[in-house]
Formats: sequence, C-alpha cells, structure tokens
Amino acid sequence: MPAWFLSSRSRHRGFTLIELLVVIAIIAILIALLLPAVQSAREAARMTQCRNNMKQLGLAMHNYHDVHRCFPPGYLGFPGLNCTVAVPHKPGWGWGLYLLPYLDQGPLYNKFNFSSGYLVCDNPQGPQANLAVGDPLNQRVLLAAFMCATATDPNIAPSRDPSTTPNNPSSHAKSNYRGVAGTDFNGIDANGLRGVFGDGLLTGAVSVRNATDGTSNTFAIGECFRRDRDSNLQTFVAGEYTGAKWAGLAPDEGGSSAVITRLSGSAFQINSSSINAFGSQHSGGGANFLLTDGAVRFVNQNADQATITSIGTLNDGKVANLD
Repeated sequence: MPAWFLSSRSRHRGFTLIELLVVIAIIAILIALLLPAVQSAREAARMTQCRNNMKQLGLAMHNYHDVHRCFPPGYLGFPGLNCTVAVPHKPGWGWGLYLLPYLDQGPLYNKFNFSSGYLVCDNPQGPQANLAVGDPLNQRVLLAAFMCATATDPNIAPSRDPSTTPNNPSSHAKSNYRGVAGTDFNGIDANGLRGVFGDGLLTGAVSVRNATDGTSNTFAIGECFRRDRDSNLQTFVAGEYTGAKWAGLAPDEGGSSAVITRLSGSAFQINSSSINAFGSQHSGGGANFLLTDGAVRFVNQNADQATITSIGTLNDGKVANLD
C-alpha cells in the first residue's frame, strides 16, 4: 500500500480532545439558552390552565345563580370540634361543594347527604361514623377544576395543629382557589361592607344585585396554596400559608380561611405575611383573581392594597379597578 495513503489515513482518525471540548461547550451553551425558553413555555401553559380553571368556576357560579337566584354561600358555619351529629353542629360545607353539579361532578355531589347532618370531617364519631350517613372519603377526591398546575403543595394535607381536635388533623383534598370574603372573615364587616362569599348562616347568600360596585369591579375568587417551610404540615410557622379545601370548613380549621378569606390590610396583600393571604407560585410575583363577571385578571403582589381591598368588597361605593 502506498505510503501517502497510510499517511492520509493517520491524519483523519477522529476529533482531537480540544475539538471534542469545543463541541461539548457549544451544546451546553445551546441547552442553557433553550432551557429557560422551555420552562417559560411550560409555565405559560400552566398559567393558561389555571386561568381556564377559574373561568370554569366563574361559569359554574353564574349557572348556580341562574338556578338559585344567588351565588352559593362561602361556607355554612363552623362544624365544631368533635365531629359528631349527637349535638346540632353547623355543617361547614363550602362554595366549592355547591358548584359540583355545574362542573360535571353531579355524581360526586349526589353522594353527600346534606339532610343527614353530616359535617366536613374525615374523623367522624358516633352516628356520623355510619357510612349510610356519609362517606368521609368523598371529601378527599381530587378535582382538577380546583387544582392549579403550577402549585406544588400536597394534594391532601392536614388542616391545623392536632391539639385543636380530639382526633388527628382533618385531611381533605386541596383547592388552589379560595373565595373572597371582603374585609372580614365572616363575609360582612361592622360597616356592612360585604364580599361575594361569607358564612351563609350569618350573612345569607349574595346575588348579582348586591354587587352595587359592579360585577366587573368585584373579586370573587383568588388563588392560594399550602406553603410549608418546616417540613411539618400540621403546624404553621412564619411565612407559611394555609391553602384551601373544596369541601368546606373542617372542624380544626379555627377560622374560615380554608374556603374564604379577607383581602384587607397590608398583612393580606398578595403573597404577603399572613398565613391566610392569597398567593400563587406563578412567575411574575402575583396571583390570578376571578372577577364576579367571570373575567380573570393576574394581580401583581405590589399592586396598591387599598385598591385591592376596594375590589374585594361589592358595595363600598368605590368603582375601583386595576387599570
């Protein structure tokens, strides 16, 4: 074989080490450039799904209103701590449960026996423990309509500290959407200012005609999530959030934050310090809110709190908006 042929083959056996390193560096740079774009596209898709969930909830609210001439109550009273029907407790059922027939969840809704005195509790005692009265497992059913794709909080999590209930903390399927109670946790304050959702046994139900500020200028539902900082879902430390539950108010909640919460004061600014504050894990620093007319707006966490508070009430006489 000629010498020139052997010499040519020896000069073209493959890449040198430097060439290989250059190729690897180029690939790494391309990945570094593309990864944020891919993550951004995925978050945009999750944001769209979240907004669509809220629009579906808004549509369900108005379908409920068409049938009952009012929106559903935020919740029906505090259930009491012993989870038994031996004494007359309030049931605690929340607005999310009442919307089930309008979210293609009629079969699940029909499993709840509202006339039996069954409570929002998954540790029933006495007569309530009878499955003929109600099945607590129904309250742990995960519903996509109430789950934001961006939120990473547990699908099922305890409510509060175990010392507040004679059993274990109640565990219920989560909701990443919570009703707006206006300036008071009960849904109406001392001055008569109301939110769309409140304790139905105290404030009654709200209809469109009560929204004298205009349905396009009144928040109905906002985002929330269960944020854990100490790897203990049964207690709350600074910087944690309670999250919410679609079934309603559990006996160990200690307040209405599981289904509705107030929107006034600096502590209740979006993504702020209160464990009951509205908030989300979306990029952009803010959260989605459903207006009572069915529109969805992303509200920045640095938005003027006085304006947000005004939009949180339906009859303060101020036609406030975020534009």
